[in-house]
Amino acid sequence: MTTFFTILLVHVGATSYAITLPSQLECSDALLVISNASNELSELGDGGEVWAQCHETNLLSASIRPRSRGDL
Repeated sequence: MTTFFTILLVHVGATSYAITLPSQLECSDALLVISNASNELSELGDGGEVWAQCHETNLLSASIRPRSRGDL
């Protein structure tokens, strides 16, 4: 199965953060953590709105391993 990088975008007030994660599952887990900490994040960000989203990319999350050429 081919897996792709997923980017977690987090906005706290006027500040934006981007975090690269290896899978959508890890990104969804991170969304739960942000949701649970949204009040604290808002206070740290001068009371601004907090929101986050996962964005799947088309970049592979693992490098393709070279194949041997066999005997020449």
